[in-house]
Amino acid sequence: MEQLLRLKAIWERRKIRSEWTVSESDILKFETDRNVRFPEDLRSYFTLVNGMDGEVDDGWYEFYSLNKVDDVVTLLGNYGIPRHGESIAIIKNPENCFVLADYSINLIAYVIRLNPIDSERNEVYAICGGVHKVIAESFSDFISLYLNSPDKLMI
Repeated sequence: MEQLLRLKAIWERRKIRSEWTVSESDILKFETDRNVRFPEDLRSYFTLVNGMDGEVDDGWYEFYSLNKVDDVVTLLGNYGIPRHGESIAIIKNPENCFVLADYSINLIAYVIRLNPIDSERNEVYAICGGVHKVIAESFSDFISLYLNSPDKLMI
């Protein structure tokens, strides 16, 4: 929770934080509609912060609000350049992977794996065209990289 408060404060100082958050019922609707479960850290993020509302930070990162989050196939399957579809085609169960942030207008997309049941592991992938890799084992780890070591978000 401490790093989410830090994230919120940084974005508020830079005037890029979303002006609205989501309710537990909004999250439950997302989970039900897509047959996934949010890990607690991601749930807390959406109820406390909820993305950048279309803004980007000084490093060209955009974190999505819940209403923009969608599965990787829908959002990036036919994306122009880079051709993220090449990575999507080899990721196991891409329908359970959801885009939640990007770097430089989808040059790199950040995707979290959500499962139909509670899971200790919700890895976050960085995808750039035909290249992808797991960069974090959880959403909390991903936020920690963003706050403390953003160079490790690059692939």
